Amino acid sequence: MEKKPARTTSLLTLLLLLAAWEAVEGRVCEFPSSIFKGLCWRDRNCANVCHAEGHGGGHCEGVRRRCICQKPC
Repeated sequence: MEKKPARTTSLLTLLLLLAAWEAVEGRVCEFPSSIFKGLCWRDRNCANVCHAEGHGGGHCEGVRRRCICQKPC
């Protein structure tokens, strides 16, 4: 009988740690580059343009090959 409260406490502690991890990790927002023109074939070029725009990075994405910039939300 004494093991049930210990299990419940352990489970609640684990859930709190997972919730804290999500808060620390944060979310990444993505949006199209406002400067990049044409088709995006190289992630490095896209990332450089996104850095010049003041964002953390970027990558090429989709069928239309657009440059998508990333930054913390």
